[in-house]
Amino acid sequence: MKFLPRLVRPADRPTPVDAPGWVARVRSGTLPPQEVRQFERWLAERDENRRDYDALVAQFLELDRLRSHPEIMALREEARQAPRGKRRLAIAAALGLLLTGAVAAVVALDLLPTSSEQRASVVTAYYETPEGKTSAIVLPDGSKVFLDASSALKASMGETTRRIELLSGRANFAVAKDRERPFVVMAGGQRIKALGTQFDVNLVERTVELTLMEGHVVVQGLKTKSDTASTVFMRPGYRLVAGDGNWTLAPVDLRNVSRWREGVLIFDEARLGDIVAEMNRYLPAKILIGTPAIAERRMSAVLRAGDVSTFLSAIDAMGVARWARVSDGEYRLLDIARERNLNARLR
Repeated sequence: MKFLPRLVRPADRPTPVDAPGWVARVRSGTLPPQEVRQFERWLAERDENRRDYDALVAQFLELDRLRSHPEIMALREEARQAPRGKRRLAIAAALGLLLTGAVAAVVALDLLPTSSEQRASVVTAYYETPEGKTSAIVLPDGSKVFLDASSALKASMGETTRRIELLSGRANFAVAKDRERPFVVMAGGQRIKALGTQFDVNLVERTVELTLMEGHVVVQGLKTKSDTASTVFMRPGYRLVAGDGNWTLAPVDLRNVSRWREGVLIFDEARLGDIVAEMNRYLPAKILIGTPAIAERRMSAVLRAGDVSTFLSAIDAMGVARWARVSDGEYRLLDIARERNLNARLR
């Protein structure tokens, strides 16, 4: 008689009784509502439960950080591309670089191929820049990324695809050619697919700005409840602005597009809200907008990144808004017309 394995539904799974079991279940991302309540009760039962759980989570976070180390990523990419006979040597080199003991054993499970070679390994790393600092990054596949200040992205390199998620801020991509693995950037609900090309992606409040310098890209808007999917095939010298269901494609002067990499910010009849959002990437003391009407006003300017005094002087001289320092050291933009009306009523 042949025995077949019983299919286990989520409701049939045994409830974890210790920290390792709950860590595994939570990290799997498959916790139904009833198990969430069981997990919360287990945490509240004993102080030791929470301490054990927090300690294990901290160890996994450290493992994730080590996996994302650029040198480890580069060596793992070499292991992926190496001939099968040399792959284990390349993997050993990656492990020996930073990891020892139990940590190396855990990461090795993620690196070594399965016997059937069917599971595609994915190498994931997170990159983030603080305010006022930019960063030049070389991804394991050879693609280059220039990450603006106060920006973050997640890069996942797999056997069949290269996927980047721009989480915040702006990045310039110079994509290494690899026809076997499309290079896809996800940003603000837009999917940007490229092969060998160079482009800027900028997240500004509710919109995504994509400027193409070289090559070709295909941009697809992901379906939402309020918007249908759209697709645009872009060519160099154009900028796509997508947000709130509206797409605008227009030619741009490529000589000024990437000046931000040199610390120069160029605005042409831009919304004041967008200008403030870009300036704040470089400022420890942020600029606040007093009323929504101010954010919709437009102006043109050429500014040095972080030069808040020139920016504030310009909006004051042009009559766009007034500004004041608030108690916590930040700057607040005030509506001139509103101030005049208020002063007139107080007289």
